[in-house]
Amino acid sequence: MTELTRVPAPGSPFGRWSAAFGGLLVVAVVALATEPWGNTRTPADPTASPYQARSSSIRTAPGQGTAGPTLAVRTYRPDAFGPMPPGPAWAIRTPERVTPVPSVDLDDPVDVASGPVVDLGTADEFDAIVISGPPGATLVTIRLWRFNERGPPERQDLARLASPWPNASAWAVGLRLPGTPAGQVLAWKSGLYRLDLLVGPAGRIRMVMLSVRSVGEPDLTVALGPSDTDRLADSGFRNSILRRLPAAANLWTVGEILTGWARPSAAGDCQVAQIWRARDPDADCWPVPIGPTTALGVNLPVGQRITAITLTEVDPLPGPVALRSDLAVGGRPGLAALQIPGGRLPDGIYRLTVRVAVGSDRHWYVEVGPEGRRAAAINAFVTGSQR
Repeated sequence: MTELTRVPAPGSPFGRWSAAFGGLLVVAVVALATEPWGNTRTPADPTASPYQARSSSIRTAPGQGTAGPTLAVRTYRPDAFGPMPPGPAWAIRTPERVTPVPSVDLDDPVDVASGPVVDLGTADEFDAIVISGPPGATLVTIRLWRFNERGPPERQDLARLASPWPNASAWAVGLRLPGTPAGQVLAWKSGLYRLDLLVGPAGRIRMVMLSVRSVGEPDLTVALGPSDTDRLADSGFRNSILRRLPAAANLWTVGEILTGWARPSAAGDCQVAQIWRARDPDADCWPVPIGPTTALGVNLPVGQRITAITLTEVDPLPGPVALRSDLAVGGRPGLAALQIPGGRLPDGIYRLTVRVAVGSDRHWYVEVGPEGRRAAAINAFVTGSQR
């Protein structure tokens, strides 16, 4: 067995994420998982959720992880948005449309989802959107989800773009494609989206539904649905891979590789806004970024016995996740697992809760999304090169 390896993430516009990956993967890549688990922050710049952009020089990029049609790569043009907006109201803007979203400014401590749905037009009408607000307004975080009738929502990889009006409270975002020059974005797919905004300084969460209409080409599937056939070939439940898990790794996942983290348990009541704000791995509510996952679980020290393990989605669709649990894996009372049917946990933030025979419940937060997929790809590459 190879020695444990710290795997730093590559440099990116999101420097703090790079540092986070480097510091978090204390117990990094353990081994290639050849035995898979079963079947069945700027002017108040928001943290541009590391989302992947799609964006009028047109090149093409392959579908992300799928064999579907290619996506157009476009050049973001800030001048297309025209002169600086005069009013103080919040609005969603494309080069062709301006739609007020007054719900963003509601002085209400609870999370607010606005309506009606904002029509962004057809996918060939814009390369990016601009969120504009009143003078002095701040956005701490921006997240974007795309919904698909065949499956769960998928978090989009956002690129933070230069504002069309540097002196205004305005934030431009597009869909990012790694490896493309700054200002290059991916074209948006038609469909329904949800834009999540963390508005500072009060920390209010505001959600705005967006619609992109089709321009005639067939839509692309971005999430696996119940009838999809992209499943792991090996349907057997294998726990032998966990023999390679070091004692220090109390949180682990199995995907293409077995990855473990030495991560203290967190509070069980972290709110969505707290999780979004938590950008430092030392923060209690910071979610561990994970990649494609077939199984995940915990590995508690000798002498502790796990009596239950559950997974709850926190964002974007809160609620319990029904998964098969396995306790005392390999005869070890402190080793427990949750199997992911089909090897695909939908994008989102989850709370992993473990009940022990003696003591209080333990909690960990994980996030399935672009950051985790990039980290997993890096770890798999490094691990493969060391074999």
